[in-house]
Amino acid sequence: MHNAHLCCFYKYCLILDEVFFCSIQMKFTLNPLADGSLVLKLSKKQVQILMSDGNKRVVVKCAELVHHCAILNDKTIGYFLRIGKAHHKKWGLTPGMSIDALIEKDSSEYQFEMPKPLEAVLDSDEEAMRFWIAITPGKQRSLLHQIGKIKSLDLQIEKSLLLAERLKMGIKDPVVLLRPN
Repeated sequence: MHNAHLCCFYKYCLILDEVFFCSIQMKFTLNPLADGSLVLKLSKKQVQILMSDGNKRVVVKCAELVHHCAILNDKTIGYFLRIGKAHHKKWGLTPGMSIDALIEKDSSEYQFEMPKPLEAVLDSDEEAMRFWIAITPGKQRSLLHQIGKIKSLDLQIEKSLLLAERLKMGIKDPVVLLRPN
């Protein structure tokens, strides 16, 4: 394998039908950003492997924690993964902390966790599902995030039903889709 010198960073690498699947298992130090979020810095080589198929979406796994995110790039920081304040507070992560993390290419359908109430609504409403499939992946992820961050299951169900109705009305703007009446 031409990337054999990188093996110390990677738990496994497979070539299947010319598609390269990799994961990186290593210790990362969490660095703070001005907005209060934390970052895991990545090297150019790690990014090249993770983005070999052009997709910048990854999943970070640390113990029982799972976080879907994108590989970002900044002139001053370089390549990094961002963990927002809500996630790192919930998980008890602090700046300077070292964590063992597994980073994998995100091969999930929506590259974000699908809230159960929304999944049930879309599975039961074919018309809403057709409109859901028609919106862009970025808008889908935004809506998944908006509904998934709601703590109340009843409110998640209410927002999922509202989303289905508004999708069928032809509304595509994520802000309008979930706005209260």
